[in-house]
Amino acid sequence: MCRSLKADSARRGNLEPAGHGSADPRAGFMLFEVLVALVIAMLFMLALSRALGGAWAGARAPNEVVSALAIARTVIAEIHDSPDAPQPQSGEAGRYSFALAIEPLSLIQLGSSAPSAPVEVAEAPDPEANANKPQPKLYRVIVVVQTPSGRRVRVETAKITAR
Repeated sequence: MCRSLKADSARRGNLEPAGHGSADPRAGFMLFEVLVALVIAMLFMLALSRALGGAWAGARAPNEVVSALAIARTVIAEIHDSPDAPQPQSGEAGRYSFALAIEPLSLIQLGSSAPSAPVEVAEAPDPEANANKPQPKLYRVIVVVQTPSGRRVRVETAKITAR
């Protein structure tokens, strides 16, 4: 049957082999349709890459905060026994930068209130015995660490020293 189709198409003046040329203009994809499909695919890939980029940044943020907290704890741990001694006020740890502030703190600033019930003291303290002992001092320590992405992590604590 294949030979009869070839002979039939040759008699009609059609020089193309049977099955290769078709009279229907919509038989294949036009260039415009292919370009539209490529643009749609590129837009989809762009949206997908932005979504994955945002997810990656979101996954990286907790790691930065944990690293910033570790740096702040290290800075606080390195404060000398006497916060009155000179301390570095700022510095860098890798790609992170930090600022340190130390200030004296009183119990009134902590928001302590008078006790609701009177406190009875068994015996009065001896002022001469306490004069030779170092008196504890309370300090507020504030460390602000800036992450590489620009996020700031603030750690505030109190430190008591015998001085």
